[in-house]
Amino acid sequence: MNDASCVGLPPELWFGGGFPQNVVKRVCARCPVLLECREYALGDPSITSGYWGGMTQLEREKARGAA
Repeated sequence: MNDASCVGLPPELWFGGGFPQNVVKRVCARCPVLLECREYALGDPSITSGYWGGMTQLEREKARGAA
């Protein structure tokens, strides 16, 4: 994850709602490790907050079939 586009940005922006969703998704869309991040988050159901792999918590739940 050292190559992620979010490295160096304050974590509260991703976990505290500091960025509007469209801004977060734009940062994620240009991330070189987007798919790896998404796979990691989808594979770990304990990840229940923040943006991971360009997805919100609700989007991850839907992708996992939990919503």
